[in-house]
Amino acid sequence: MDTRHDSFHGSEDKRDSVGFTDPPSSPLSSVPGDFESQQVPLDLQNMFMPGSPVFHRESSLPSVSSSAAVGTIRVASPENALFESTLFVRRSERKRKTPRYLEPDDTADISQPETPETPERPVKQRKTSQPRKARNSRGKNLATASTSHVDDSSVSPEEVKEPVSNTEQTEMSKIIKIKVNPERLGQVLGSIPPSPSAALPSPEPVPQTSPDSEPNVSLPASQPALDAVEHDLIALSLAVTKKVAIAQKPLPRGQPEIWAENRHTLCESLTGLYASWQGSYYGKSGVAKAFMLDGNGHVRDHLDENVIILRASGSMAKDGDNGMKQREDQEPNHQYHAMVNAITQQSPLAVICGDKNSQVSSKMPHKYNSLDWYKATHVWTERDRFNVIKYRLEKLNSDTAAWWVPADFEPVIELGALGSPLKQHCDSCSNEYDQIYLCGWLCLNSKCEKFWCLPDGNTPDAAQLIYDPRFLKQKTPWANEQAPINFRFSLYTTSAIAGEDYKAENLRGMTCPECGKCNARIKWEGWECTGCGFEHKPKMTPLPAASIQDQNYPVTDAYPSSHDSALPHVKISVKFSHNYRWITYKFKVSATEEGEVVHGIANKVVREEVQGPNEMWEDLQTNCHGLVRRELSNALMNSFTINYGMPYKFIAAGDSLPFTDAPWPVTEAVSRLNWADRITSGNAVKDKEKFNELYLVAYLQDQSMNYHDDGEKGLGSTVATLSLGARAEMGFRPKSFFFHGMKSIDYNRKRMTVMTKDEPLPEFPNYELRKQYLVEIRDANLSEGEEKQRLAEMATALRAAYPPKQSCTKVEDWVRLSLGHGDIVIMRGAHLQKYYEHGVTPKGLMRYALTCRTVLPGHLKESELPDYEVDLVQDDYDGSRIAK
Repeated sequence: MDTRHDSFHGSEDKRDSVGFTDPPSSPLSSVPGDFESQQVPLDLQNMFMPGSPVFHRESSLPSVSSSAAVGTIRVASPENALFESTLFVRRSERKRKTPRYLEPDDTADISQPETPETPERPVKQRKTSQPRKARNSRGKNLATASTSHVDDSSVSPEEVKEPVSNTEQTEMSKIIKIKVNPERLGQVLGSIPPSPSAALPSPEPVPQTSPDSEPNVSLPASQPALDAVEHDLIALSLAVTKKVAIAQKPLPRGQPEIWAENRHTLCESLTGLYASWQGSYYGKSGVAKAFMLDGNGHVRDHLDENVIILRASGSMAKDGDNGMKQREDQEPNHQYHAMVNAITQQSPLAVICGDKNSQVSSKMPHKYNSLDWYKATHVWTERDRFNVIKYRLEKLNSDTAAWWVPADFEPVIELGALGSPLKQHCDSCSNEYDQIYLCGWLCLNSKCEKFWCLPDGNTPDAAQLIYDPRFLKQKTPWANEQAPINFRFSLYTTSAIAGEDYKAENLRGMTCPECGKCNARIKWEGWECTGCGFEHKPKMTPLPAASIQDQNYPVTDAYPSSHDSALPHVKISVKFSHNYRWITYKFKVSATEEGEVVHGIANKVVREEVQGPNEMWEDLQTNCHGLVRRELSNALMNSFTINYGMPYKFIAAGDSLPFTDAPWPVTEAVSRLNWADRITSGNAVKDKEKFNELYLVAYLQDQSMNYHDDGEKGLGSTVATLSLGARAEMGFRPKSFFFHGMKSIDYNRKRMTVMTKDEPLPEFPNYELRKQYLVEIRDANLSEGEEKQRLAEMATALRAAYPPKQSCTKVEDWVRLSLGHGDIVIMRGAHLQKYYEHGVTPKGLMRYALTCRTVLPGHLKESELPDYEVDLVQDDYDGSRIAK
């Protein structure tokens, strides 16, 4: 309960002859003397009484104890103050005897001096409570009621003067009477200049709205006579929460500390602070860390100069072409508990705003913009069609100016100026909550039988849910309100320790110290800001070959051991030559064809050979320039790459360089891999399809290559790779559609899963059933639509045939290679790349993979052909120096 709500006894509501109340005889609040400065006109008190046009039913008002409290509204500058008077709180003096919703007729007697200027207000008749299901759709529109006028001539004196029994209880809200600066409020609400002689126009009725649409509640578009008018809390709330279309928003008065043009540069630059590549929420170790506020916000989300209210992320699904829509209740999950931890631990959150956010008061200058550090203050659940979890965030340091407000911005009300909001305990679950909306206090416990119910048992309509400005503008003190770090991280500086330069934490993006733009590290040499041109290229310390030797995998002059593995049906053969252990793995790629993977494991002799793996490794670290991360559709490749010889786009397109511009380890690798292909294929004659392209990939710590194939059209049937540096795991497996016999397709604008018509292998699941289905399809003579429908039915039957705990999507590696420094891998087979895929996961600080292919004539378009001569340069490696 608010500490200002100290009760007093024996106070009496006395009115003088001119319609003003006398102040109580004793002070009640933590601000002594406020009563002496408070004078509230009688007719304005009536605006907030039950039955007045401000509230559509008296039961919407939360109950309070028999006492009164006062406080003072604080403004930033008196000469431009929106609010000029103090506040006065009055409570009912009648004790609550029985629940109001059980009484069939509940009225209130409001005595007033009868004056022509202050007509008597009608009293709303109490309705009998109905079952909750029937009540959900019968609420009134609070905004309409609060801004419309009542025709007093239609109300009989009997209705106004109806007596009130001693046992009857009347619930009254905590009332705030505010004198409004008309010019300032007119600016806030977009009104025309005030005219003292004009009368307030009657507003148009506000239609009912669905939970998915924004409540259509607002004050009249123009209010000519606002000077000297006492305005209610609804007007204040609408002024604070007023929204403007993004296209009509003004520019902000400042610039963000950091900004980004896309999501991946933002996440890479803010690693450890915000790394949510798709969602809006980011947490770590059970504590919330950051939020991204962009599109798909909740209808009652709010963002002003100090306070943010937002919906928890999740429980959304695509809604055709209309974006995302909530499809189920939001339940307290890890994100909910992480927010609670952030509150209890007083752990600040970083907030980033996108240019699609409709709540922010200005047009965002960039795609993504850092706002500030915030403190989480409230977590609660409310109800639309589904349960929605909401959060309230408050600017960590409200004394600092918000850069995102317009240049001519002046606050409607300062943070903390209205004091604490109403608090009340639920008489069912005993939980205490703030009053969030002006329609009345609500229990926010989704497990409680009175969840989201007003005091009379009704549920509020969407249009009634106007924020209580006391809740919005409350100030929450924290023990420490200093930002933990700056959004602009310090630049990486080189380390004298070999290998430190290649650790993942030193390879994140850069928040430019000049312009604040977030930049991913695209070039191997260092960082470059694409916003202002700032460059940061520290000199990296090379990692010597001796330091990459893993003691868990000892290597000597003897033939090395194998650390590979394969499933039982894979055929394995081994031979030894030139200080390599050559292991060949063969498996079927069709009923009549086999593919093979050859792993050449190098020993110490191979590694230390002249111009061998050790020398190649050390030279590449200092002399290989031009390595970049290639662009994908919505991100960057994880590793750094460069292409030599014939152009090759792989996953992402990139520039190619002639072999004449390559460092010597590149041309040496081409020669060695051609040699390895010859001696392991059984063909001593040089292959006519010699490798004419090399794709160099540099993997740093924690960088990997997901499962993919090298089966682009126009390539030869053999692919070979030389591995240098840290150990890596390389896995081979059938593609899921080939292995399980199912794939997703789009047909007639519908997404459907169908059985594939590929011939299964005996090692595949449901082999006999798939064979039977293939015979049926081939002999059925169905139309295209009928065939697709039958294949979809077959896919459903295949899924049902799997054992309960067996996945119908995952595929196990058939072969897993443990690649060491100097090892060679060769993949052969025309259909190997079509039906199988491979992935690589490095285990150490750094690794180079030099992969050769044969780009066949006619594969490239004329516009894609290189403007240089593709010369293989040298092809004279014969392995004589390592022969054994």
